[in-house]
Amino acid sequence: MWFFLFVASVAINCSFTIYFACYCIAIEGFQMLYVLGLMEALVFCGLGWILTCTSVGFNHCLTDATEITHISDYC
Repeated sequence: MWFFLFVASVAINCSFTIYFACYCIAIEGFQMLYVLGLMEALVFCGLGWILTCTSVGFNHCLTDATEITHISDYC
């Protein structure tokens, strides 16, 4: 649960960073730091959303595995 919250907050913050980097590039033009910041934000945003989606699926697998174990204990 805590890992999911962490990677979700990283992904959301990187999404805001992508927006602000695009906004700065639109207003002030292509500067090296803005472009590098945008590329870095794209990489970490992609990783953050991938980890968010896989942590949800992994959590469901763990929950199902423990429920199956508990069901087999009672049978």
